[in-house]
Amino acid sequence: MDNNIWFRYNGGTWRPLGGDESSRTTSPPRILEWPQGRAIVFVRGMDGEIWYTQANSGSANFCPGGPPLGRHPPHALLSSDANDLNGDGQIAVYGTERFERVLRSFWTGADNHVYSVTRTANGTVTNISEVNGGGVCRSGISAARLGTQTTVVTPGQPGYEAQQRVMIACRGNDGTIWETTSSDGGRTFDGWRRPAGTPAPSHSAPSIIPTPTSWTLTLRWNATASSAWPDNSIIAKRIN
Repeated sequence: MDNNIWFRYNGGTWRPLGGDESSRTTSPPRILEWPQGRAIVFVRGMDGEIWYTQANSGSANFCPGGPPLGRHPPHALLSSDANDLNGDGQIAVYGTERFERVLRSFWTGADNHVYSVTRTANGTVTNISEVNGGGVCRSGISAARLGTQTTVVTPGQPGYEAQQRVMIACRGNDGTIWETTSSDGGRTFDGWRRPAGTPAPSHSAPSIIPTPTSWTLTLRWNATASSAWPDNSIIAKRIN
């Protein structure tokens, strides 16, 4: 456990990100493919700021990391105020309050409460507010909606109701995973709860993998809190 970021490509050998061991982080890296064929890796550095690096055409030829990204007042979208960087906290959905497609981002604030920001397609911020329900998280937030993942549909189109169903999840004060769901595109939620079954203690924030009809909640098991699974096992649960 050296806090370095290690990777391998196409079954090759493991090596440190960037060719050296200076890419250290206190939370899991977030990897995005954007644009197609280029991987961008975001990490929270040991200084609490967010750093990134890129790989082109899957070659793992990483460019030097960029400068730290700034904070988003009054609460940090990606900074040391968030206890983890994991999962995907942003969704694209039809915003019924604006009658247009919007982006909703969810994050853990400096007070450990959960907040959301809504942006229009041109980047205009239309709302920043605390998510209802009083959730308190000790990790970053993961978010996902049901329905097709390739486009946002509008009212009256097939799959609209499914896309309005949104789940967000985090690691709570007790170290276990909590989740809450929405049926109005992430505007309001129905109350925080643990997934059904055995409480799920996790070392990190969960990730949520959506399909058209269900979510798969994935976490890294903490055996110190429960011996149901070996420590650091990747455990998944499907939720409809």
